[in-house]
Amino acid sequence: MWNFVQDLQYAFRQFRKAPGFVLTAVLSLTLGIGATTAIFSVVYGVLLDPYPYKDNDRMVHVELRDKKNSRGPLLFTNGTGYAQIRQASAVDDVFLQQRAQQNMTGDQVPVSVNVGLYSPNLFEYMGVPPLLGREFFTSDAPNGKRRTCCGAQLLVLAAPVWRESRCSRKKH
Repeated sequence: MWNFVQDLQYAFRQFRKAPGFVLTAVLSLTLGIGATTAIFSVVYGVLLDPYPYKDNDRMVHVELRDKKNSRGPLLFTNGTGYAQIRQASAVDDVFLQQRAQQNMTGDQVPVSVNVGLYSPNLFEYMGVPPLLGREFFTSDAPNGKRRTCCGAQLLVLAAPVWRESRCSRKKH
């Protein structure tokens, strides 16, 4: 302990002799620690924790793929399998998805968009509410069958697609 006290006394003597050097060292350390903290915050936010979803550290994506030709997922399930998976004690919740690419048409030039068919609990599972409108309800797809509303299938548009479409320019 005596050595530590002597070191502190020596440090204060040096500080009185050359305060500019000490202030420069303290300022350098402060800037270095601040820059390191800022860079880590960006790396953590972008690379290490990129998903703004509820319980994202507990999410698991299960997919089986064919090693020979990578044609896509080999794990398919129907409504009965989906119900069985949801009832499994090791599973808190699950949602289903099927991805595809389709053309979006209207009074404009057709645009190729990525689409997905999802089970009605998608928004609840992710813990992210829609920005505008409503989420899907189980009654929108009774027994897994797609239902139409006013002659059109129900859908949710991603924000960029919505902004580029005429829908965003109409009054709500």
